[in-house]
Amino acid sequence: MLPNFGWRTKYRPDVVPVTDEKRGYHETPAGIAGIYEESLRLRRLPYLRANKRIRWSSSLYSPHHPRGLTDSITPVHVHLWQIYENSIQMATFEEIRQKIDRMAANIKQAAPQVIAETATEYYKERFRKKDWDGVPWPEAKRPGSGGSLMVRSGSLMNTIRPTLVSSREVRIGAGSPRVQYARIHNEGGTIIQIPTVRQRRFFWAMEHKENPSGKSPDISKTGKWAAMARAKKLTIKIPKRQYMGYSPILNDKIIVRLNSLVKQPFK
Repeated sequence: MLPNFGWRTKYRPDVVPVTDEKRGYHETPAGIAGIYEESLRLRRLPYLRANKRIRWSSSLYSPHHPRGLTDSITPVHVHLWQIYENSIQMATFEEIRQKIDRMAANIKQAAPQVIAETATEYYKERFRKKDWDGVPWPEAKRPGSGGSLMVRSGSLMNTIRPTLVSSREVRIGAGSPRVQYARIHNEGGTIIQIPTVRQRRFFWAMEHKENPSGKSPDISKTGKWAAMARAKKLTIKIPKRQYMGYSPILNDKIIVRLNSLVKQPFK
């Protein structure tokens, strides 16, 4: 999800849902995914892309999108006055044109990296602040545990990284073959799981810890572990703790950094 985000700060990108069955993904405002990639286009940003593969992605820079931008990115309309002032010292119109071309090329080369770094920082920051655009994440069920496992382990946060940075597209990915719960934590939901041997051992250990005598007068306090250990299937509700997706705050941060990039001295 990346181009002409508007070189003007007053411009605000919007969300464009698009379905493309041939490419094997569906783009929506709310996002879908399997392991997640976030895509920001400079112009209309961002939309989420859910590939049928394991990775969940969101594209940050995507001119090929029907509502995207063309390949050329030029800040002439932003720096027209600056160019005019510099042109007084120039000998020919050709020199002016060459300087404008160089400026546009430099911005086009630097902008994707700026967007990738800004988005990655913002997504990882959510794990430290435990919120999404100012809305706090749900509290962990066990007070004093240091937060949810996804925060304590840091495994999911550490998988957030740019997966593609080019002049045409930027993608930020989350999740890996070993960390396959990126989507469920970002969106929330219910999963049905057959307990593993390791999980059953843990449940029995917790049962013996909370009920050493083996008696369980109140199943809501102790017997629940034994019930989970014996269960054929577990229904687990995962609360939504969003860390990637559409964010006006992120949009503003990227716009500010891009404007700073455009306003660098014209040479």
